[in-house]
Amino acid sequence: MLIRRCLSSVDHVVLGVKMIGRGALYLLENGSLWKYLVVPICIHVILFAALFFGAFMSIRGFLVGHMPEVWWQIILAVLLIIALVGAVLFIGMMLAVTFGSVLSAPFYEVICERIVRDRGGVVPSHPWWRGIVRSMHHACRRLMWFVVVQAGLLLLYLVPFAFGPFAYVAFSFISTAAFLAYEYLEPTFLLFGWSFSEGRKWCMKRKGVVLGFGT
Repeated sequence: MLIRRCLSSVDHVVLGVKMIGRGALYLLENGSLWKYLVVPICIHVILFAALFFGAFMSIRGFLVGHMPEVWWQIILAVLLIIALVGAVLFIGMMLAVTFGSVLSAPFYEVICERIVRDRGGVVPSHPWWRGIVRSMHHACRRLMWFVVVQAGLLLLYLVPFAFGPFAYVAFSFISTAAFLAYEYLEPTFLLFGWSFSEGRKWCMKRKGVVLGFGT
């Protein structure tokens, strides 16, 4: 029974990975949708470019005002720069992904509507602004959960001996795949008016497929 359940879980993960290819194939066969995908890509590129530029300017400003002169100051400066870069990129990437998903929501919604119609489904009608409001709510909830999970992983990393770092790497991979999968699925949840809790429950019932899809 245990072996069968393990094999079933592996099959679900593989199915989730295959869905990425099916989605890419659908976009290739429907070239008219590319314009709705290019805009979100450009939005995220601009946000990440602004993030890296801000990080560079912060480091540059620090070095100009605090140029080390002796060896121990140089070591401290290097460590501080590493910590600063890590903090800026960690916080900045969370904010960039959050704002990027909100700004891209209308374009993802068009793609979702097209897929639903092609599969014979019925697209629910709602005011355009309601999708943006729901997207902001989902993004804030997702950001909150991301911070909570990352804090838990940080505590896990501090566990003595090799168990902490090893478990940190494993659970970081799983959590990252889960959050990416939810972000990919979120436009569909928003289209049908699902709450964040409903989308999360849907993903929890399909953990293997969701993990494979996020991978």
